[in-house]
Amino acid sequence: RWFSMIEHVPARARPLEGWTVSHRRDIQGRMRLVTSGNAKQVLTGGTYRNQSIIVKSSSANHTRDKLGDAVHLELVYLEALRGAPGIPELLGAWREGEHVW
Repeated sequence: RWFSMIEHVPARARPLEGWTVSHRRDIQGRMRLVTSGNAKQVLTGGTYRNQSIIVKSSSANHTRDKLGDAVHLELVYLEALRGAPGIPELLGAWREGEHVW
């Protein structure tokens, strides 16, 4: 699976088949920052297939979070609980440099 691959070869990791968002260009509109913490930031305002979405990423200034580990863990959590009540749908993920979105 994608999560086990990214640990070993992050530059070659590919999105899971069910993911429909795998790059920033898949999201329409301008996003704006909602909040930012030590490891992650949250943005809103973008849409995918006419649905509002929320995007999380590793914070640009967080040097201890190598390759977005905090975001990777959240991806694993959301993917493992896919379809469970109260769990938001995970549309995908992508990397920009050392940051995971």
